[in-house]
Amino acid sequence: MILCVIGAIIVGSETSNELIPIVFIVSGVISGVTFIGFGEIINLLQKNVDKQNEILGYMKNKTNDEKSAPKTVLQDIEDNLPNM
Repeated sequence: MILCVIGAIIVGSETSNELIPIVFIVSGVISGVTFIGFGEIINLLQKNVDKQNEILGYMKNKTNDEKSAPKTVLQDIEDNLPNM
């Protein structure tokens, strides 16, 4: 985004058309915000994967003393969730 603003200043000083620097700035802001958004999506997905791996690791390490099956699916999920 900063490079587009610098480019807009340079192009604006070279040309008499005032629309070209504005196009540079707008396209730079749109591109920059898009990259920031994709980066945030990647960070959120990585946090989700890390949390799932933590839950799966907890479930693998937990020894189940009860031999009977849980009464409901919800009870099974609640029994295997880590304490958060």
